[in-house]
Amino acid sequence: DLAWERRRIMVNSADDILRAAFPPALPNVRHVCINSLQQEHIALRLGRQARIIPNVMDFENPPPGADGYPAQLRRELGVADDELFVLLPVRIVPRKGIENGMELAARLDRPAKLVLSHEIGDEGMGYADRIKEYAALLDVDLIWAAHRMSEQRELDDQGRQLYMLEDFYDAADLMTYTSRIEGFGKAFLEGVYHRVPIVVNRYVVYDLDIRPKDFRTLEMNGYITEELVQATCELLDDAERRREWADANYELGLRHYSHQAVRDGLRAELEEIFPA
Repeated sequence: DLAWERRRIMVNSADDILRAAFPPALPNVRHVCINSLQQEHIALRLGRQARIIPNVMDFENPPPGADGYPAQLRRELGVADDELFVLLPVRIVPRKGIENGMELAARLDRPAKLVLSHEIGDEGMGYADRIKEYAALLDVDLIWAAHRMSEQRELDDQGRQLYMLEDFYDAADLMTYTSRIEGFGKAFLEGVYHRVPIVVNRYVVYDLDIRPKDFRTLEMNGYITEELVQATCELLDDAERRREWADANYELGLRHYSHQAVRDGLRAELEEIFPA
């Protein structure tokens, strides 16, 4: 993230240093960024061209089929067979717009549990308290599950099974990605990779860089509408359409956001630096 992108640090005691050196406008430095908005700002602020290399996933190698762990995760988190596992795979910080995901879960016409998979507190605890209060107001069944996630499947010090992030995606019936601000959208690509239906807010970078690729998603524009709620319910009831969307999205991910995109981008950059 670039220093000018985060409102909470816009006022600081080192602005002159940030402007002069982060990132530096030096002739022997090449710039790479993850979205076209950053590319535009680097050009305006530094007079330098930056190459876009977006977030990617290993789409050349599809994920293995779901084994028993996702079903076990559902049981251990208390998600019944007749309940929706609605995944919100983001950190608990204000710009992630978690309230919108909570409202959607509350307005679906079926039992649902909203699972928060990531940690609380890297920007303070105030927002987490807000989320708990809002969940009570909406009567949303919220599951805080970060303590059950690890980089590998293993047991914790209490003998409980820990799960990988992949298990959360494979367990999910629906993913909400309702952020107001994102540098790109790694969680969006993770949902595409694991073939999960996605409700996405049209944050700026999504509109500029991702939406033109024609991914099949359920979109909101800042807030939840009854039309979006009904469209979500209709998709959840239509298994064939969910499969079609998942297949189409995976092919788009393979085309635009595979590891090959990184290889091509870095190869082009290196060929400019070291011409044959």
